[in-house]
Amino acid sequence: MSKMNILLKLLGFEQANLASSAPQKHFDWLRQVQSVEISCPESKNKTLDAYSSEDIFDYTVYQANGDGTTLYDLTSPTSGTYRISYESGAAIDMSDAEVGDSINIKTGFGDFKVNKHYTISAVDVAGQYIEFQSSESLTLEASGSPVFDIYNDYKTVVYLETNQSSRILLNGEMSESEPILINGVRNNGVFLRYSRVYSMTLQNKSASQANMFYILAK
Repeated sequence: MSKMNILLKLLGFEQANLASSAPQKHFDWLRQVQSVEISCPESKNKTLDAYSSEDIFDYTVYQANGDGTTLYDLTSPTSGTYRISYESGAAIDMSDAEVGDSINIKTGFGDFKVNKHYTISAVDVAGQYIEFQSSESLTLEASGSPVFDIYNDYKTVVYLETNQSSRILLNGEMSESEPILINGVRNNGVFLRYSRVYSMTLQNKSASQANMFYILAK
């Protein structure tokens, strides 16, 4: 098993007199996390042309986009087991999902916590429903139009450096990174995420080529 150390240092200060050896510190923060177990580590340099984008990975096997016309029911066939099943609207097929995959329910059913992940315990052979377990009691609902993703793998560590204004789409949700300018000199912007990430797309927002570097691990 591979391991990773995380060291983060943030120092904010003001030094009016450059000859002074005792600048005023606004904050001095050091965080160290040692020996985090990781798997499938990788790092790569990436070049993106102006205004271009590229999918880095996508483990999604099914998406419900909450279009308001494709409706699902949330029922509970047994205690602690919940079923999301197709009710009406555009034809669907969730048969690519497998037991052990995960579902991230984003919106659409009333009391779901945003971006909470559940493990799939059953899949209809016709692809019309999936089941998952929850220790929390969930409110059952009919004719919902939820947004959810089913996925079969994920990363937990995403680190990115970029020398241009860039967008990072993780699980379909957008973040941004800007280069750091110091006295007119452009330094790479940095972005760090530690959470469950099953899809990643990079976008170059600028009119110039973007030089990027990223690290991924699970």
